[in-house]
Amino acid sequence: MEKVVGAVESGGDPAKLFSEIRDDYWSYHATLAGKTQSRASELIGADRTREIVSNIVLPFVAAYAESEGDRKLSEAAKARYARLPAAPSNSIVRLASGQLFDEPSVARRFIKTSRQQQGLMQIFQDFCLNDKSACRQCQFPDLVRRWDPVSA
Repeated sequence: MEKVVGAVESGGDPAKLFSEIRDDYWSYHATLAGKTQSRASELIGADRTREIVSNIVLPFVAAYAESEGDRKLSEAAKARYARLPAAPSNSIVRLASGQLFDEPSVARRFIKTSRQQQGLMQIFQDFCLNDKSACRQCQFPDLVRRWDPVSA
């Protein structure tokens, strides 16, 4: 926990903590009884590391900071989260993009950060999965039309 919090406090990269994980056995084996590899491999890849940082590390550090009354750490975690690039697309992102945007290129223009991608997936969860009318009666477009960014 100290290393994770320290990485966020210092402006470092908490992802490095996960990409540097090594194990005497698993760094050199792909399966339990598999052949020993000549070079060590990463146990956690870059894409999975980015998801861990986005979905676990930064929300945890922000919550920890808030519980400790550490406004500076909370703001650092939130700012770091806001800057995280979007993860590679997945089936939910593609489906939600198809439902909410005219073309995939339009979605890519708007969904550039992990935070935006998480927001898109939350909209999909809240509206698309719960709307059995195949979008005909979806309330989301009306909510967007009424949304006032000044008061948000």
